[in-house]
This record gives sequence, structure tokens and C-alpha cells, in this order.
Amino acid sequence: MPVWLAQEIIERLTDPGDVVADPMVGSGTTAIAALKAGRVFVGADIDPMALLLTRVGASSYTRARAERAMARVVAGARRRLNAGLRVDTVRSHFEDEEQDFLRYWFPPRSQKELFALASEIASLPGGKTRDLAWTVFSSLIIAKSAGASFALDIARSRPHRVDDKDVLVPLEAWERRTKSVLSRLPFGEGQSPSSPASIRRIDAREAPIVSGSARLVLTSPPYLNAIDYIRAHKFSLLWMGHELNSLRDVRGGMIGSERGMYSADSLPSSMEREIVSDIGDRRRLGLVRRYLSDMRRVLINIKTSLVQGGTAVLSLGPSIVMPGSKDAGKVIATLAESVGLRSAGSRFRRLEPSRRSLPFPVSKRGQNPLAQRMEGEVFLGLFKV
Repeated sequence: MPVWLAQEIIERLTDPGDVVADPMVGSGTTAIAALKAGRVFVGADIDPMALLLTRVGASSYTRARAERAMARVVAGARRRLNAGLRVDTVRSHFEDEEQDFLRYWFPPRSQKELFALASEIASLPGGKTRDLAWTVFSSLIIAKSAGASFALDIARSRPHRVDDKDVLVPLEAWERRTKSVLSRLPFGEGQSPSSPASIRRIDAREAPIVSGSARLVLTSPPYLNAIDYIRAHKFSLLWMGHELNSLRDVRGGMIGSERGMYSADSLPSSMEREIVSDIGDRRRLGLVRRYLSDMRRVLINIKTSLVQGGTAVLSLGPSIVMPGSKDAGKVIATLAESVGLRSAGSRFRRLEPSRRSLPFPVSKRGQNPLAQRMEGEVFLGLFKV
């Protein structure tokens, strides 16, 4: 969902000063659009990288000041290296599993330089400058090809090791990546958000992010079994102090993950009967049941977040129960009505393959399953009566 489309939805359905909420912020599209439109934004997620990127996207930066701050970070990292930092010292700060991860994916020079940079960033006071530094840091690692590890395709969440890859040198690339990140920030010179954004770590299934104050909830829930974000994000988050064990727990618990539910739980009985009838494969039935149960909990909390008469717009992967059927609007509308929301209808928006970062190019044998799941998005409108 591009920012311009999110902003158009926000401006049509809300007035300046209204609260716009997104319980699954992702990369911060709704936050940026809401603040550009002069609305108050409240957002949440459970992915630490999503929270970081949204905080940076929702903040204003003066380019010259930001460049000076990032130059101080790299200068401090160089001082740490000149003091004799060793690779074995770097790895000693991590648990055994994490040390194995570093040895496998990162060459020794990358390990030393990334640790020096991470140590320098961690010493900064909390706030938007440190968030920006971590974002630049992450851009050294999570890249389509030119990253600081042996991994390819991290940006597409399907990393695989290539030993003869031309590995990026972190300190040499720092200034270049700083300029790249700053050039893409939505609030640069002479611009500022309409108000400070509130962005917190909340599971959209467990609690509403506001109570009865949002005029609009605009969100894009994870697609069913489509993109494994944490598998990519852990390459950066490990350096930021997040343990692989805790990230594994987040990954296993995310909406749309590859975990099944093999008995009915909180679904309307009619929907349970329908998916049992339509899905013959037991594993897929479990995945769909889990996804729909999670989404029903999300919808309950969306309803709680909305003011009376408020609207929710969800950007959904097109297919849920029947692959290729574009049934998402109907299925989620049925779930929404079971928790007391009303459907205003849905519309399919096709995504041009040349204008999306995923999936990877189609093979000569034909379209892959991920391409089919991401050929477009369904926008579903709901309202609280």
C-alpha cells in the first residue's frame, strides 16, 4: 500500500486532528500518511524492526545535523577498532548459538566493524538520532545483494549463503548508506509531522491500541503464509541486542506464520464448517484456521479502538481459504460481522509486478505460489455502528 493511497483514504474518511490508528504498522506507511494529512497517529507492532522503521519515518530530521551525527558514529567506531578490537572479543558478547550464527553469515572484518558501530550506537541517548543510526546500520545488512554478510536475498526474507559474494565493508559504506537513508525520509528539510506519533509494542490480537478514540483504523495485516519478516530482520536485530531465542518466539507467534491450529477456536461455527468442507489438506486447514482465529481477535480490538461510527480499512492478501479465488474480502467481512462490525464492501487492486519488491522474478516454468498470493491486494471497508 503506497503512501499516496493511504493518505487519500485518510483524507476522505477523517478530518484534520482525528485519530488514525494502525495496530500492525509494518514499515510505517499509515503513520507517514496520517501525519502528512494532519491527523493524530497511534500505532503498534510486535516486530522490533517495524517499530524502529516507523519511529524514524514518523520523525523529522535536519539533513546537515543528521549527517554530522552519523559521522560522529562512524568516527567513534573507528576509534574502537584502533584500540585493538578483536573478533573473538566481539563474539564473546553473544550466546553460543548467536556466535555460530555470526561465524556462518558474517566474515571476520564485518563482525568487527559491525560490532564497533553497534557499540557506538548503543552508547547514544535513546531517541530519534539513535533510531536513525540503527536504521543506517540495518541498511548495511538487509539489502538485496550488497550487504555486509555472505547472505543474498535478505531483503526478500529468503536469505541463502554465497561464499564468493562481494561483501560490503561496513565502515566504508556508512557515509553512502547514510545519504541514501536520509534521501528517503518522508519528513526532511522544512517538513515536520503534524504531531508526535505514538508507537508502541502491542500485539494486535491481545489488546486494542486505543480505546474508542480512533476515527479510522487503516492497516495491512500480514498475508497468510507469505513473507517471513523476522527471518530477515534478525540479521540486524541481533546486533541491536535482541536474542535469537526471543526473535524465534516472535517469529513463531506472528499472524500468518507457518503454524497450524488443528481444532476449532473462536471461529463462527458456520465458517468452521465451510473451511473444513473446502480445504482437504489437514496442514493447510490448520494454517487457515489459525490465521482466521488470529484475525478475529484483531477485529475485536479494532472495534474497541474505533469511535462510534468509525471506519476500518484493511489491505488484505487476495486469497485466504481458496488459493486464487480472491476471497479475502468476503471471508474477513464475515469474521468482522461476527464481532459486531459492518461491512461496507471490498475492492481488488492489482499490483504491477514491476512495481513491487516481492516476489522474486518468475521462473520459466511458470508463476510461483508467492507470486500468485501477491498479485494484488483486497481493500475491505468496515464500520462500527
